[in-house]
Parts: sequence; structure tokens; C-alpha cells
Amino acid sequence: DNQDKLDLEENIYLRPFNNKEVVEFIKLRLKKLKLSNREDISPFTDEALNLISELSQGIPKVALNISYKAIKKCFHFNSELITSKEILDVYKEEGFEEIKEFTEKCTPITRKILKTILLYSYPKEVSIDKIAEEVDLDRTTVFYHLQKMRSIFLLKESYTKKSVHFSIKQEYIPMIEKYLWDLRVI
Repeated sequence: DNQDKLDLEENIYLRPFNNKEVVEFIKLRLKKLKLSNREDISPFTDEALNLISELSQGIPKVALNISYKAIKKCFHFNSELITSKEILDVYKEEGFEEIKEFTEKCTPITRKILKTILLYSYPKEVSIDKIAEEVDLDRTTVFYHLQKMRSIFLLKESYTKKSVHFSIKQEYIPMIEKYLWDLRVI
């Protein structure tokens, strides 16, 4: 039944789920994968599910990303139970922790650059010249802020003859969208 499918490749903005909704969403997705027929949704502990909800900020795509990566890690290490420790490890390993810390320290200029990249990088990446034009700053200032984003691997880059084009990596777009939305920058 195609109506039940959520295409995780498409970027859509949903209101963030509350804790209970995230847990139910993960349970539903895992049942569809036939990973568990039990109500307690093994291999996750209740604490692990609640932690996924908290760390994902209620963003369904982020919650699924964390839970699927934790399952994969659990499978590779032949573990039967996913605890809060494994969830925290995945959160850090996948770069979500760095993105959260980065957004907590963002300056108004950095927020404007993030907004510009989000708005102008679809369907293809945006050039540094376009970013500088939109935020009304010189290329050097924009490049300085882009370097901070590059250092935490927030950006995807593509190169053409003599220019670099940027976009935000797909897995981080929902977090950046929510961050900007919460500040009403978008």
C-alpha cells in the first residue's frame, strides 16, 4: 500500500513530533520492517527510544536515521539490545552532535548564510558568489563562515571549472530547517 510510505529522500517539513509520537513512529516503522512482532519493540530499551526522541528533536527523518544506524551497529556487533549508550554513540558518530553544537553557537551572519544555502541550493548547489550576493557580504567573509560549516562536514561541495558550489548534506537538512524555523529565520 503506497499511501503508508514516507519517502525519506524528499525533504518535507513536518511539525516536530512529541516524545510519544516519535516512539510510536519508530515502532510502526520497525514493525513494517518485520524486525519485531512484540509490543516492547526489541531490540530497543524504553530509555533508548526516549533518547532517540529527545536527540532527534522530534524530527521523524532524524529519528529514523538514528534508529536505523543503531540497528545496523547492533547487528554488526552481534548485540541483542540497543541501549542509550548505543544511541549516544550513533548520534556522535553520525555528526548530529556537532551540528547541534554548531547551531547553538551560530551568529546572525551564519544563520543568513545557512538560510541562503537552503533556499538556493535546490535542485543544485549554490555558488559562493550567489551566497555573497544574497547576504550582502564580501566573498572573504562568506568563505570564513563556510569554512566553519565545512569543518564539521555540514556541507556537500561540488566543483565546476573554477568555482565551488555548496549545499547542506541531506541528513542534516531537517535539523537545519527546524533550527531556522524555530528562530523564524526562514
